[in-house]
Amino acid sequence: MLDSIQQNLFERAKKFRDEHTRVIDSKQEFYDFFTPRDADKPEIHGGFALAHWNGSREVEEQIKNDLKVTIRVIPLDDSSEPGKCIFTGEPSSRRVIWAQVPTEARSAVRLTQLESDSLLPRLDGIKALQSRMVLVVH
Repeated sequence: MLDSIQQNLFERAKKFRDEHTRVIDSKQEFYDFFTPRDADKPEIHGGFALAHWNGSREVEEQIKNDLKVTIRVIPLDDSSEPGKCIFTGEPSSRRVIWAQVPTEARSAVRLTQLESDSLLPRLDGIKALQSRMVLVVH
């Protein structure tokens, strides 16, 4: 049963990743991807952006300050794809994966974790394990 649950969670996560990942080739496209359409009432949007980056800590900090977006993964496999940094135009050996977590989502995750912590002591055995696994997905 746990193998089935784990496989289901993996497939859902993989599908979400694939549906919410976009290759981005310009600074304007990057900013558009991570900027809410309505600043007064920002919608939850975005996902993962694969974009060339020159490795500059200054560029990374600027993007974090401008958009609350950070690098999530620097692929280390043989998938290097030389190009130009979309922010500076300097050479880049590969794309990195950028993402933003909306404030609303962070608050919801914290609330869910607090609620689960109070419920877990009441559960035992497999029920506790399944509860933790389901909460991780949310």
